[in-house]
Parts: sequence; C-alpha cells; structure tokens
Amino acid sequence: MAELHQVSVDFLLGRDSTVLPEWATPKDKRDFKTMLEEDGDVMFDGVPISGEDKEKIKRVMEAMFWDAKKDNKKTYGRKKKEE
Repeated sequence: MAELHQVSVDFLLGRDSTVLPEWATPKDKRDFKTMLEEDGDVMFDGVPISGEDKEKIKRVMEAMFWDAKKDNKKTYGRKKKEE
C-alpha cells in the first residue's frame, strides 16, 4: 500500500503527521479537512471498527484522497493558455 500511494509505511500506520502535497490549493486543503471531519462509523462487514485500526484506515484514506485529487487535476484541471 505504501509503495502504491508513494508514502511511507510509518505514514500509513499513523506514526507520521499528515503531510500535504506542495501542489495542494486552499480548496484542496478544505476538501481534505471536510473529509477528515466526517465522523461516521468505519465499518467492516457490518461491524464497527474503532481505535488503532480506524486510524490505520484513515491514513490509507488520506493517501487515496491525495492520489485521486492529483489524478483529477491532471485529467480535468485548467489548461494553461499557450502564448
């Protein structure tokens, strides 16, 4: 997972603090904060997950969020005007 998302294993395990990409805009940061503030239950097969396992899942979701945001910017981002 760490290699796929280009983060450290420590990051996925919650031993690193959140590092925002340099390219993240203020809107990207607000979107990220909104995602983290959603306080719904994390479930697996209908059973709530809590504690350390929930934090691990949250870290993976963070990596996936930034990967998706980066891909969307490449695909749908503003095109630079040619001079």
